[in-house]
Amino acid sequence: MKIKQPRILVIEDNKCDRDLLLHILNSLETECVVECVNSGRIGVEHLRKESFDLVILDLSMQKFDGFQVLKDIRDAKDKAFPVLLVSSFTNKEDKVQGLELGATDCINKPYIIEEVRARVQIQLKLRQILKDVQWASEKTNAGIKMLYKELDKKNKQLQEFDRLKDEFLGNVSHELRTPLTIIRESISQIVDGLIGDVPEKQKQYLSRALANIDRLKNIIDNLLDISKIEKGRVELYKEKVDLVALIKDICADFQTKAAAQNLELRYELPEDEVYVLIDMEKTIQVFTNLIGNALKFTKKGNITISLKEWEDFVQCEVADTGMGIAAEHLPQLFNKFKQFSRTHSPGEKGTGLGLTIAKSIVELHGGNIHVESREGKGTTFIFTLPKYCQRRLVHEENIDYRR
Repeated sequence: MKIKQPRILVIEDNKCDRDLLLHILNSLETECVVECVNSGRIGVEHLRKESFDLVILDLSMQKFDGFQVLKDIRDAKDKAFPVLLVSSFTNKEDKVQGLELGATDCINKPYIIEEVRARVQIQLKLRQILKDVQWASEKTNAGIKMLYKELDKKNKQLQEFDRLKDEFLGNVSHELRTPLTIIRESISQIVDGLIGDVPEKQKQYLSRALANIDRLKNIIDNLLDISKIEKGRVELYKEKVDLVALIKDICADFQTKAAAQNLELRYELPEDEVYVLIDMEKTIQVFTNLIGNALKFTKKGNITISLKEWEDFVQCEVADTGMGIAAEHLPQLFNKFKQFSRTHSPGEKGTGLGLTIAKSIVELHGGNIHVESREGKGTTFIFTLPKYCQRRLVHEENIDYRR
């Protein structure tokens, strides 16, 4: 910032005093532009038209005294300038009144040259500091406004990109579903021998194709699910379900795969029924995602599904003895499309949406989910679901579970 010479206005009707002040001001360390007027009325007109950094005002002028000037300069172009009152100040009340009307400091007559220099120099330095602060503030505010404007523009672009992405994923997923279903049905009929005998080797290849079609269908389903979740179009159809029986059924579906990997799939459940108020299909999806992940990343040992009862909710755990997850990855584990460097079999890499969907489903039920893991020691996913009770059922009868 270029620093301009300070401008000082002297309002003094006594020529000798005016000339002495001009001499003192011209001898300051700081070079200044000094204007002198011999009338309070003229001084006020100057202040209304131009900006000054300091005003030195004689309090006891004959035609237009300093008190009147102080009152009138409230309409000045720049009201932030300091005003130094000069007077003999034989009456202390005059000094007090001058300060109350807006004067910054007072200088006694007759002048002590060193005192005048010191007081003027201090006021000019304070004025320059104020200018510097104002300039910096204006530049900072302008920069912040520009930054906010640019950020707002980028945010709107990102929102539009996100909308187009969701629309694209939704449309593509819907378009893929129909032909994929037809292809799977055709291959399935061939494998089952409904069209004719098929050699064993061909069955193996076709069975592998079916497995990959199912995997692709799962990816498409995940994309559709996450699209619905983000758009708030997920509906929960809650009902009374025995969670103990449901977990046993889910585990039974995974037993064959676990045995093929030489893993023990077991559960620790209460002996009696435990009723919860849930959307059964979506809860199965949560368990399927978590158990599927456990099977994928566990090479030896076991996978344990457990259930604990509390007063208003149940706590479910899916624990494995796999390779675990690094601590720095845990905070991002439930984020969309996040996959971390856990070694797994080729062809088993998914979309990175399973845990995001599981978390959303649990939270839609009013529960919460978190993970505990140590590298080389295994991983445990823990989530809660609401217990069934007549009071809750009555309360939720009229609730629309769409988000």
